[in-house]
Amino acid sequence: MGNLVQTLVESQKQLSEVQRLSHFGLWLWHAPSDTVQMSDELYRIHGLSPLEFDGRMPSRIALAHPDDRPSLARELRRALSGRSPFALEYRVIRPGGAVRWVYERATVEMGEDGGPVGLRGICQDVTDRQEAAESLRRQTVLLQMLQRITVAANDASDQADALHRCMRQICFQFDWPVGHALMLGPGRIVEDHLWHLADPDRFASYPRPLQ
Repeated sequence: MGNLVQTLVESQKQLSEVQRLSHFGLWLWHAPSDTVQMSDELYRIHGLSPLEFDGRMPSRIALAHPDDRPSLARELRRALSGRSPFALEYRVIRPGGAVRWVYERATVEMGEDGGPVGLRGICQDVTDRQEAAESLRRQTVLLQMLQRITVAANDASDQADALHRCMRQICFQFDWPVGHALMLGPGRIVEDHLWHLADPDRFASYPRPLQ
């Protein structure tokens, strides 16, 4: 008996270590009693201690980013009804305000009568992957913008035209309705003001320095 207990303890330690290293936790939801159980790693992912969680699904949904809560609640209901498997990537907010991205999937738990009684799932912190993807997206966007700026500058008739074309591309890329550039002459004296207005009628009364 002692060896069996020791083996079970060691297995639990190994499982906890695997969860910690791979940043994933386990959870179980018994819907009739609305009871949620979470592993230690899942508490760490959410920045909580077990004493700070009341073990109810509404409280767990409340840990998600406000913009992601409706979709999380909807997908949980759909999965419990058997209409679709549960798999979702969404944001959670830790008590200190830090935002983390998690990927979650679950399978339906069936009762003795063959009907669904809850969900059993895993939840993995994928923040690093999301940040890497976002960084790559930003770099791609900037590279595309630089390519367009280069083409625009090469097609310009003079320096002022090149600056205006580049400013227009930058405003378009970042969805800025107004762009303003200064041309400096000798002694860093402003020689000209260049403007880009996405909607000239809307910004007709916008105060601008004399050209």
